[in-house]
Amino acid sequence: STTRGRHPEKDAVGRGPVCYRFGMDLLTRFAGNVRRLRSKKKLSQKALADRVGISVSYVSMLERGQRSPPLETIEKMAKALGVPPANLLGK
Repeated sequence: STTRGRHPEKDAVGRGPVCYRFGMDLLTRFAGNVRRLRSKKKLSQKALADRVGISVSYVSMLERGQRSPPLETIEKMAKALGVPPANLLGK
């Protein structure tokens, strides 16, 4: 556990908390998959946003890895893109 004002312990190579790195890797993977699949389906960010019920700026932030979406949004995006939710998180 951490104490107030202290950071979690770093991993063996000093890169910061393992869970934080995993989260960022997953977020980066999600962002790339959304952009790739949206482009493959020839959808604009606006078209995807409309299908999912979110703003264009939020789609943009998701595709740049600047926001971490809730599971409900991942499910809606997957449905809008015609893929299982796992495809948005996989390699």
